[in-house]
Amino acid sequence: MPKLQFPYRVVERALATSYGIPEAAREAGFRSMLNNLQKLGVLGEAARVGRGAPLVYTPIEQHRLLVAIELCELGVPPATTAALIGNYWESKLKEICSDAERNNPAVRGGERIDPGDDVLLYLGGVSLRTGSLKGARSPSIPNINSCKLHDLQLHMVQWMKMDPNDNATDLPPRALVVNLSARLRAFHAAFNRPGRVARRARRRQGQEGAGRSTRRRAH
Repeated sequence: MPKLQFPYRVVERALATSYGIPEAAREAGFRSMLNNLQKLGVLGEAARVGRGAPLVYTPIEQHRLLVAIELCELGVPPATTAALIGNYWESKLKEICSDAERNNPAVRGGERIDPGDDVLLYLGGVSLRTGSLKGARSPSIPNINSCKLHDLQLHMVQWMKMDPNDNATDLPPRALVVNLSARLRAFHAAFNRPGRVARRARRRQGQEGAGRSTRRRAH
């Protein structure tokens, strides 16, 4: 089966729509942010912007961009975001994104989903600002993992009970969490919306054309 590929303009519009970015802010703000993230390498070294060949976006590139935006929304600086995705994509983030995609009616053939099955991405024990002061050469996340929404309380209790003075790796009681399944559903809903709008426009044009023909015949 051929891999799905989409041009930048389609992916950018779907992302902007899913994040509620107004049209007036897309070019100067949102597109600049995406361009900067891509220049920093969030799509991988082989896909950096400015290498001459136009990029195509498969589900992998879409996932990487969405995770990058979510990390930025949580306050992680763009350069740190790019480093985290580069360091942990293959070992952690790629599989978590794949799991998060599954709780979607479109993927399940229209089957109703249980929101409790949403996959959450969490970053535990983070020290993004002070890690470098303690000798870390790159952004270090002691624990990048996922859990289902209905298991969130258990995972958060475990992290919030973490005693930095009483664990072998000196982990702080700190975590960042995002509902990745929900964000992916919003993206896919926005991704499919332009097609529905275009189909409705074509139907309206056809109906108006038929109406004009009827009126001409009547006269």
